[in-house]
Amino acid sequence: MNNFDELNIHLKIRQIREHKNLCRKQVADQLNIDKRTYSYIESGKTKITVDRLLEICSVLKCSVEDLLNFNSINPLTHNKQENKDCNEINNKEIIDEKLFYISLVNVKDKIIDGLKNEILHLKKRK
Repeated sequence: MNNFDELNIHLKIRQIREHKNLCRKQVADQLNIDKRTYSYIESGKTKITVDRLLEICSVLKCSVEDLLNFNSINPLTHNKQENKDCNEINNKEIIDEKLFYISLVNVKDKIIDGLKNEILHLKKRK
């Protein structure tokens, strides 16, 4: 099926774009088309090919299935999982960074203690 009119794909594309807080120009630029051409896609004036649909899904970071199932009552649910995954990665990075800084502080403390001992030892020699 090259004609997605019955599925209101053009409306769902617009809704997902808006849901992701993207403007038409941003999407058009990523598709390497001008804003007017992209506006025609969203308004249903231009027929959407399967290839173009896949490109749009890629830009909107959603699957074709997500796009087909999208409605205002059932917004994209995979974004919650993506955000959760990102948060888990960010938390791991934060923990790793914290451990790194703790080890740096420990090394610094050992160097300071060593220098203090050296100063005391030098003072005793006088």
